[in-house]
Amino acid sequence: MSVLRVVLSGILGVLAVHGATALVGADSAPVFQSSAQVTFGALYGERAIRATVLAPVPAAVSVHTGRAPRRVFVGGEALPGDAWQFDAGTGVVRLSLPAGTSQLQMRFDDLADLRPRQVAVPVQVASDGASAAAGSIEMTVADERAFGSLQWSGPEGFYEVQARRGGAVAAGLEVVTQAFRRGDTMLLVSGSALTVRGEAPAQVVPLDLLQCRLVGAVTPTRRLDKDSVPWSTSLVLEGEAFTGEGGGAVTRSTEHAGTHGGGCVYAWGTPGHWLAWSVEVAKAGDYSLVLVAASQEKVILRSVQLDGAPLSGAAVLRFEGTGGWGRSNAAEWQAVQPVDADGRPVRFALSAGRHELRLENSLGQHMNLDCLLLAPAP
Repeated sequence: MSVLRVVLSGILGVLAVHGATALVGADSAPVFQSSAQVTFGALYGERAIRATVLAPVPAAVSVHTGRAPRRVFVGGEALPGDAWQFDAGTGVVRLSLPAGTSQLQMRFDDLADLRPRQVAVPVQVASDGASAAAGSIEMTVADERAFGSLQWSGPEGFYEVQARRGGAVAAGLEVVTQAFRRGDTMLLVSGSALTVRGEAPAQVVPLDLLQCRLVGAVTPTRRLDKDSVPWSTSLVLEGEAFTGEGGGAVTRSTEHAGTHGGGCVYAWGTPGHWLAWSVEVAKAGDYSLVLVAASQEKVILRSVQLDGAPLSGAAVLRFEGTGGWGRSNAAEWQAVQPVDADGRPVRFALSAGRHELRLENSLGQHMNLDCLLLAPAP
C-alpha cells in the first residue's frame, strides 16, 4: 500500500496513488484510507466533512473525523446506521462505496435530509409607504446552497432589491441581475431576470421575503402634434448643444432632415451613456417636459435627472419608436411628453436660476434627439 504524507490546512487536494490508498497527517494519524486506488478530495467544516471519492472499483474506505457524526450521507441519501461505523478509539468512520464517483457527507449537526427542495418565497413591491404582493420567486435549496430566479412582471422602474428574513436583511445572499444598475438601484422592466443565490446553512431557506422598493417608476409618454408644441413660450434646449456627457460619445449631425435648430445627436446606444444640458430659468414656476426625437427601436427608455436627482414624476421615460431615424424623412421626428396615470402632463417645479437636465440611456436602445423643451405648465 502506498502512503502519502501531507499537512492538513482545511482543504485536502486531489490524490491518486497506485494500489490501495492512504493519506496521513504530519503526526502520522490516518486521514483517509481506501482498499483500492482512488481519487479523494475533502472539505472540512464545523457542521460537516464533505468528500468526493472517485473509485474505479468498489472500495472500503476510512475517513478520519475525530468525532462521531450524527449521520452519514452518500449521494444525498442518509445511510442506515448499520451501513457505517465510527471507531471512537481512532476517530475514524468506515464504510463501503460503490464504483464510480461518490459524494460523501459526514454531518455533525441535526440536518436529517439533504434532498433538494423548492420553496416559493413571496415578492413584495413597496412604494410611498405602501406595499403590494408581486408574485413569488421559486427557491431551490440543495447542499446548503439556495438559488432562485424570476422574470419581472411588476411595475416598471428603478428598485432597491433586498432579500430579507425575519424583518432584517438576509445574510449570505446576493441579488444578481443583468438589468441596468445605477448605484444601489436596478431598472426592472417587463421580463427582466432576477437571481437570488447564496448560502443555506442546515438546508434552511435563507429568506422569507424578496422586497423591491420602488424609487423611480417608468413614466409613459404621449405624442404631440409638433405644431401644437408651445415653442415660443418654452425654454428650448437643442440636442446637439449639450453641455456635459459621460459613459460614451454621441455624434452631432447637421444632415438629418427637418430638425428644429438645424442639428441633432445620434449614435446614443450605450447603457449608462448620459447627456446633460444647462439651462437658465428666468421665472420660477411649474414646467412640463417635451422631447423631439426619432428612433426605429420598438421601445426606448431614458432616465431623467434634474440637478442631480431623479425628476419627480418622470424618473424614467418610456418612448415608442417613431419608425425611423429622421435622416431623410422629417416626419420621423416626433414630439413626446411625459404624462401621469390620468394622461396629464407631468409637472415639476423650477426655481429661478441655473439648472442641469440630464438624460441617461437606460437599456442601450438607440434614440436620435433633436431638442428638449421646458414648457411653462398652464
